[in-house]
Amino acid sequence: MPESIKLRSKVSFKLIAVLLFFCVLPEAYADTLYLKNGRVIEGIIKYETGDSLKLDIGIGVVGFKKSQIEKISRSNPEEKEGLLKKMENEQQKQEKLRQESSDRIDALNTTELSQPGQVKAIREGNHLFVEAILDKKTKAKLMVDTGASAILLTRSMGEKLGVDLNKKNKKNLMKVQVADGREVECRYFKLDTVKIGPYEVGGVDSMVLFDNIKDSTFADGLLGMSYLKNFVFRIDQENGQLILQRRR
Repeated sequence: MPESIKLRSKVSFKLIAVLLFFCVLPEAYADTLYLKNGRVIEGIIKYETGDSLKLDIGIGVVGFKKSQIEKISRSNPEEKEGLLKKMENEQQKQEKLRQESSDRIDALNTTELSQPGQVKAIREGNHLFVEAILDKKTKAKLMVDTGASAILLTRSMGEKLGVDLNKKNKKNLMKVQVADGREVECRYFKLDTVKIGPYEVGGVDSMVLFDNIKDSTFADGLLGMSYLKNFVFRIDQENGQLILQRRR
């Protein structure tokens, strides 16, 4: 069974950066889990029982059953203390990046803002939605969510894109725990292109839910930071706009 992930999020349905499973983690991480499926996950063991443990990877807590683990390499107290400082610094860096995005847009004058850069959005309640074109042909209505690390799509949208949703295929299969405590399965993949207004980005980290979530409020999915990180951006709720400035 795939790892389950406890989310740190702002809205009713968000995911943490589970894409860390597919990336090289910093060498500073202390405790190392060698899983039976071949994966190596690093972090700090925060809680442990006879048959399970929870590993803090800096932006979330990942739960494992010990039956999934081949062996564990444990750190000493000094290594843990050093890692905690690095994790804190990384969190501060990410928060600074978000603030800079807002500050730089605020500094633009009225003339600059009248030029292309404002993406028309649809306001529904407290949420903002934009129209996106995925892989150059598939239209999708996505809820803007700066707390989501990647684009998250509904099953029906995944089917339109031709994503393999057969659970027998275990490649890039994972579980995501949502705000109400449920665990739902999804498949990680990369969208070739995501275009919103005039702004197109290639190779965007994304996920597709295996099951339809009846109470989901985000239309075809969430527009997360795997797309937004390419821009200095601001969400203008009052005027229903997503203001984007491509990073140099």
